[in-house]
Amino acid sequence: MANYATLPEEQSWIAYLRARLPYSFKRIKEQRAGGERRFVLSEPEPDLGAEYHNFWRRGHVYYASGLILDRPGLSDFWLQHITAAALGLLPGAAQGGYPWDWPPHTFFNVIQMEKAWQFAMANHIDRERVVMTSCVQAVELCLKAIQAHVAYRQHGEFSFRAGHHVERLYRDLPDSLREELIAESRAFAEDYSTHRARLSSDIDNLMRFEQQVDWAAIRKDTLDSAYTVFLDGTDPGGLDLSEDWLDRAMSETRDGEYHRYSPDESKDEYPVQQIAYGLTLGRFLYEHLFPISLRESASGRSP
Repeated sequence: MANYATLPEEQSWIAYLRARLPYSFKRIKEQRAGGERRFVLSEPEPDLGAEYHNFWRRGHVYYASGLILDRPGLSDFWLQHITAAALGLLPGAAQGGYPWDWPPHTFFNVIQMEKAWQFAMANHIDRERVVMTSCVQAVELCLKAIQAHVAYRQHGEFSFRAGHHVERLYRDLPDSLREELIAESRAFAEDYSTHRARLSSDIDNLMRFEQQVDWAAIRKDTLDSAYTVFLDGTDPGGLDLSEDWLDRAMSETRDGEYHRYSPDESKDEYPVQQIAYGLTLGRFLYEHLFPISLRESASGRSP
């Protein structure tokens, strides 16, 4: 990867950002001027590890965590796996034993994960609040990463204004960039809806007809696909993704404080639509617009 200062000036904002978001910064400094706080980043370099500052990449971990936390049936898999081991149904496991390619402490920790997840499952509304706290943090960090590179293009300095309100961060972006984002959001809505409908039909057919399932092929297709799709829970299967969905999502998502504290005077129903919008924003930013490859995610470094 080239020195940041020598990167070509792409015509579109999206191309400009895709080339620059993988760069991490060695330093970050808070500044205050005229009652306004902002953060200034410096020394961008490629191929830096996660100990340095890359809010786009860091936000991706928050988004992935939100996806995992939104899976209410996750503990069922662990329970079934333990049961299969106890019955000797797993390869290499005698009855009452464990699979030989798993050391005992790893197998024991799976049981501990099942136990911990049951506590989270017992309070599903608060679990959903944590899902959205992670999603909002992911969107916030991505928008701040975008702002830093935009500021450099406009003013020659990597900076973003302090604050945690997602919609305000979005409105701070240049009009020309928001126009590109809206255009991309419409392309995403069509692509993702088509992809999800096909997968839903494929899985329904597997359940409807008795047939041999090639799970290895399904796993490969899933890992190779740009998108994640969950076919249950609050994943946005029936969400309205008409032309102005991006503006609605930015408004509905609110800020992290609402999802942590629910500062309403009366009963808060915590509508599922907000969670669906949060997951969709994360999917749009981190899977469609500025994706991070599995290889990069595993290494914590830029490709």
